[in-house]
Amino acid sequence: MHYDNKNCSFSNIRQLWSKCKESSPAERCYICKASYYITKDNQSVFNGLAALPPKKFGFAADVLCVKVGCDVRLIKNLDVAANLVNSATGTVVSVIYDNADCGALVAGKNPPPYCIVVKFAGFKGFATKTGSVFLFPSQRHFVPIYRQNFRALSNDLPVWIKKKQEVKHCYRTQFPLDLCSAMTCLRAYCQTLANCTVSGDLGLSNPDSHLPQNISSILYVACTRVTQLSNLVVSPIHPTVSKKIGNSEADVARRKAEEKLREEALGFAQAEDRKAKENEWQKTDRHVTRQHKKNCKYAEMVQQKLE
Repeated sequence: MHYDNKNCSFSNIRQLWSKCKESSPAERCYICKASYYITKDNQSVFNGLAALPPKKFGFAADVLCVKVGCDVRLIKNLDVAANLVNSATGTVVSVIYDNADCGALVAGKNPPPYCIVVKFAGFKGFATKTGSVFLFPSQRHFVPIYRQNFRALSNDLPVWIKKKQEVKHCYRTQFPLDLCSAMTCLRAYCQTLANCTVSGDLGLSNPDSHLPQNISSILYVACTRVTQLSNLVVSPIHPTVSKKIGNSEADVARRKAEEKLREEALGFAQAEDRKAKENEWQKTDRHVTRQHKKNCKYAEMVQQKLE
């Protein structure tokens, strides 16, 4: 589990490549390079778009590496009714290329695959008027994933790129997938990771490490995803950095606001309690008064009968 997407992506790729090399026989690592709008004179724009981080294109990476058997997740909603939603996880079962790319594959090049078949355990089928449709009837959880265009917002593009090329042509064609053996703390939010070991690497071992303002919340999310503390491993945090955690201006302001809210809530509860007690006393007093009147009336009736 990492703080930023860059370190998370590097960790995923390193783990994938290590598994490919260590397996016997060695497994193939499929490299899926993104495509861009290309003209005769926009090579500089092509290089500029390729250098932009995945966050600018809806978290679609310039280079996606996969292998058969690796775990991946969706980075966008494909079909909500079919449960193909953002962050849905699955396992790659096949990588299919176009017949026209066979020559490039034999030559040792890496053309982008035609599609990647992923097994999603929660796939419910594509809804139609006649019912749910499964593209692989014998394997109902298999789903072919194709490349899609991910467009960057105008504000996320460098000015020099917008001067040389229209914004509508500034897109990245890539599979809506990402490796998920490692994830950011943000993506892990609201997830319970049971029966596995969670390693939290927040890059805070260096005393000069940049400390995010929301580091307290990040640590809380990273350390509360497991069901047992024995399944949690946190990377070293330098003592100088650890003293700063929870002492930023935002943390101090948040604690003051929480203390103020706590005092106001306590005062409100006490005021409501006093009102409730006063109402109860008034009800009791009215009840006693009515009962006293009844007793007096009854005593008068008895005295009249005796007379």
